[in-house]
Amino acid sequence: KNTFGHLAYIFEGLANLPSIKPLHTTIEYDGKTLSGDFIFGCVANSTSVAGLVKIDPNLVLLNDGLFEVILVRNPMNIIDFTNVISSIISQTYDNGNVVLLHAKKVKFIFDMPVDWSRDGEFGGTYSTITIENKHEAIRIIR
Repeated sequence: KNTFGHLAYIFEGLANLPSIKPLHTTIEYDGKTLSGDFIFGCVANSTSVAGLVKIDPNLVLLNDGLFEVILVRNPMNIIDFTNVISSIISQTYDNGNVVLLHAKKVKFIFDMPVDWSRDGEFGGTYSTITIENKHEAIRIIR
């Protein structure tokens, strides 16, 4: 990792790709619904996820009361896989393979119980999980 930096994580991900199983998921967000087979999903309020996925800062407002939701569909072929990598590197989303949503409230419904991670730590196992942005719920004093 010291020699290759972030590229080492990408190589590790590529090596593990055959073992990644897509999950059929329904996502309900702010009155809309999206369903599909996804290999990755995250809910964040940041311009960076795990130091690897960067979101164009022009697409993120940290104080707007909305989460950024990134979803990666299961690549069906090498072209889809290449499009996923290209989308992440170029920070262009909503190309069909990688979707970026902005939502106040998002609900994930899985066909079976799924382990959930909170900032890289085990966050429990759920068949359904709802995450809501409580805009300005905490007052920060400077």
